[in-house]
Amino acid sequence: MEHRQSQLGKLLKLLLSRKGQRVGLPEIQRLGIAQHGARLKELRALGYVIRNEMEHTPYGTRSWYVLLAEPGEPVPLFANPATTEADVTVSRHERARMRAREEHRG
Repeated sequence: MEHRQSQLGKLLKLLLSRKGQRVGLPEIQRLGIAQHGARLKELRALGYVIRNEMEHTPYGTRSWYVLLAEPGEPVPLFANPATTEADVTVSRHERARMRAREEHRG
């Protein structure tokens, strides 16, 4: 019997396969992970150290994620732990959906 892999499992597998390297937000979205921010927060709560890197350009914001350490591993010296707790990038489309949800509630 074939089991569907959870969104959390898919994201973790991708990050582990590229540990220490940038994984772009579009690559994460191609996995079908709609709420990547929530999944990253879950992984961080489990002890994974994930850095978010952003680049702001006139055409929009580009975002990458880097798995620096697994639970129990020391964080590499080059890592800035403060950035691992930063909020994740939210796309314009996602911000619009969030605003619409808030307006609907209120």
